[in-house]
Amino acid sequence: MPIGVKNQIAANLPPVHGSSFPDVNTRTTSSSAIVKADSYVASFARGQFQGYVQFGTHDTLNISEDQNGRDPSFVGAAGKSFRVKVDPNMFKTGEHPKLYWEHSTKGEKGSSSAPLEFPRDLRSGALLPATVNIEIPKDARGIMRLRLEAIKDGEPHVQWDPKFDVKILPQTGAQIHFDSNWQANTIGEIRAGDSLDLAYDMSRLRQILGEDITDAVACVQFDDRPALEFNIAIKQEGLIDSHASFSPRIQIPYEAESMKIWFKGEADGHIVHDSRFGENFRFDVGLARGDSNPAWKQTILGSRNAIVGLREDNFTALGPNNPLYNCIAWSIGSRHDWIWPGDKISDFDGLYAQHGYHPLDSTDNHALSHEPGVEKIAIYGYISNRPSRAKQGPVVTHAARQIDDGQWTSKLGSNSLIAHPDPRTIEGSTYGKLLKVYARTK
Repeated sequence: MPIGVKNQIAANLPPVHGSSFPDVNTRTTSSSAIVKADSYVASFARGQFQGYVQFGTHDTLNISEDQNGRDPSFVGAAGKSFRVKVDPNMFKTGEHPKLYWEHSTKGEKGSSSAPLEFPRDLRSGALLPATVNIEIPKDARGIMRLRLEAIKDGEPHVQWDPKFDVKILPQTGAQIHFDSNWQANTIGEIRAGDSLDLAYDMSRLRQILGEDITDAVACVQFDDRPALEFNIAIKQEGLIDSHASFSPRIQIPYEAESMKIWFKGEADGHIVHDSRFGENFRFDVGLARGDSNPAWKQTILGSRNAIVGLREDNFTALGPNNPLYNCIAWSIGSRHDWIWPGDKISDFDGLYAQHGYHPLDSTDNHALSHEPGVEKIAIYGYISNRPSRAKQGPVVTHAARQIDDGQWTSKLGSNSLIAHPDPRTIEGSTYGKLLKVYARTK
């Protein structure tokens, strides 16, 4: 088993987690082909179902999104074809089966159906699987629900299971190319909720394992969650093509902040890791795009405790409800804590001073404006109607943080994180008035 690649001397070690990486070797090798999915397939048979991805005319690769027993079994991609194959043995003679599917586009749900027509084999006369082609819209997101229905004697019989669901990978996203020169090149912006294409040049593993590679997977870990494995090996009749690899498309979780990636290959019983000296390839994950899921905004506006001042047109939601952190934690850059230093302005002066912020003299438009290289926080509150508390000054109720693009952002208690270009949008009976602005230089 040839090792002999300087950059991969530590590749046989299990992956560990670190934040600093050594320089990579720039040795050039002959590149291998990287193929992407042309379409996705869901195959139904009595008692079992399987997801596939297809590239080229005949080549297929088994895939399944379900890695914990609870997720959808099937994967599809926005803007791609999705083929459903149904075995005739799932139905009884005399039934008239149909396939129904439902997905969301820009928050609007659409449903369609098609009859299942089973052709016959010309030689044996046996019924063959029915096939339905679905074109997933380019802007589709979320889950596409599949169900089978058969009508006999006028009575419908529905077959549905959560595992029939299809996770739709969004079209918007980035690509990371792990090339033959031992470089990892990112194209596009890595953001929560977007898709990510992993393009891995198999020649990297060939230098470590030789030509007889029997398996290869990409391992992806978001934050401290369990690592997920995605097949990158292309097999034909049980044999792996060591000169080509499959580029899986995955979706980044909406609450992800960081990502680690490493690759695992096997040959002749030997397992090695392409993991940058065991420290893994590490990437930051940006915030989700505003209103990636229209349901987030509707949940905020429809809440019994809706924030006064928020309207459909003056904010965007940046994620789902999350009880793990609050507005004060978010204001200092944490998404893992629930922080409340007290309810007086002096309490917040002390908190923000610990993080390098100083108070500004004004809350005017200049103080609230975007200044490159400067980070700002605004706090909100009101005067208590209790005389004893009113003597101590305003009661602080909320904090907002300005991010790099100049927008102000607020975590709404245990609800969503939102972006509101005008920091005064959230003034009102819920949070009171904007009281003070803090700033620090990056």
